[in-house]
Amino acid sequence: MADMSRRRRTAIGMAIAVAMVVSGCDSGTAGSGDTTALDLGRDCLAKEAPTLDLQKPLRERWHVKASAIVPEWQVVDTVSLIDINPDSDRNASPATTTRPILCGHTFVVVAPSILGEQPAEQQTIAGIDVSTGSVAWRAPLAAHAKCAQMGERFGCVATLPDHVSVQVFSPVGGDTHEYRLPAADAAVPVSDGIVTAIADGDRTRITKYSADGQAWSSTTPVGPSTSRHDDLVLQTVGADFAIVHRTYGRSAAVFATRTGKVVAEVPSRASNFAVSAFPGRRVIANAADGAVIVDESGRTVRRHPGAGLGDAQGWPHLQSAAAGAQVYALQDGLYDVETGQKSPIPQQLRIPGQPPSPPYTAILGPVIGRTAWYTAQPTNSYASLADPRTAGVDTVTGRVRWVRPARTLGSSAGPIIGTTTLLVDTVGNRTMLSAVAAGTARALWSQRLGPGDVSPVETRGAFDIDVHGVNLTQYGISLWGAR
Repeated sequence: MADMSRRRRTAIGMAIAVAMVVSGCDSGTAGSGDTTALDLGRDCLAKEAPTLDLQKPLRERWHVKASAIVPEWQVVDTVSLIDINPDSDRNASPATTTRPILCGHTFVVVAPSILGEQPAEQQTIAGIDVSTGSVAWRAPLAAHAKCAQMGERFGCVATLPDHVSVQVFSPVGGDTHEYRLPAADAAVPVSDGIVTAIADGDRTRITKYSADGQAWSSTTPVGPSTSRHDDLVLQTVGADFAIVHRTYGRSAAVFATRTGKVVAEVPSRASNFAVSAFPGRRVIANAADGAVIVDESGRTVRRHPGAGLGDAQGWPHLQSAAAGAQVYALQDGLYDVETGQKSPIPQQLRIPGQPPSPPYTAILGPVIGRTAWYTAQPTNSYASLADPRTAGVDTVTGRVRWVRPARTLGSSAGPIIGTTTLLVDTVGNRTMLSAVAAGTARALWSQRLGPGDVSPVETRGAFDIDVHGVNLTQYGISLWGAR
């Protein structure tokens, strides 16, 4: 979802994960006007990453505890894996959910942690060989760094009092390149470099550094702070855009990371900025009079006057839809990505056969092939449904294709590959996995995992396999594949 304020609140203590690295190091410094270039590498990007096969039951091929990555921290509750770039956009379709894997390696970052508090100053980044699960290398990482795949390497950036620290890790050979960029109020890694932001009078200056040195520098209409707690926030929106705003600001600026051009100004709604990546190097955002879709040049592709971005609960999102198309949600309905025409898929559904008491709502979930999924949920968070149902709706006709007991399908959707999805349901210390054909809700296979298959201490109920089969939890990383 693209609720920026919500991501800020949940980013603390969460997770950094994924791609590949080594050690050994050189360094460079970029001062004002300096053209120091970031080494983004030319390595073995072409090597294929593993792909999850949902046609057969799964098994865990290997598992690495966070405490094993940093052996001197032996107690598992004292360390955790933290998320890769927690500010990045999470609004991709489940069908494209993945973690970077380069040269057959993925990255994790380990930090000392105290429940409910930020990670301590010390952090370690490690490369994991995805074929064996062995720890290939370890390297110290700047505190509170944000990381992402940059070119054919993995880059991490941290905003320090007197400069911006950049570490670029190679997938092979153990090389680490370190750079010092001019001090800034905020910085984030993007697909081909680093973007920084600094308050500049009544505006904000944004600058990008890449393999060609300083790529561009421009200003945005984001004004000065109104409070000592009103920090400058810089976040990526998909692969091609970023957003900059004040924590409690009245508006935000969305800009293209390749050019620095501001393409949209987004008004705040209770410190939330509704904006989301859109297919075709475009972005969709709330404007003053409704939703607007723009491209990298700032050209308006489509307007929806009077219809704000967001579903019935106010969360903006995109979903995969039929025949490779997609739908997006406005507050007055769902629309086809390519045509802008209103979709017959409803945002909320009254599921046939679902008892009306207690009151419930069924909101659009994953859209797989030609089938949109809806699962009944109680409207009162303290209530529960005795017999929750899940329904599949045809995305072309809008008709209900099937209704199944939700408990037989699992409570959350995992990766979607083709027209098959992995569903996960965790009850107590057991996890049930099911691969389901979307069109009919027919289970291809189901299996229950006990404590011997996956540790509840390490998963804490979290089971989030991506399309490569990588499962990252607070206390460990694992790889799953077909039996």
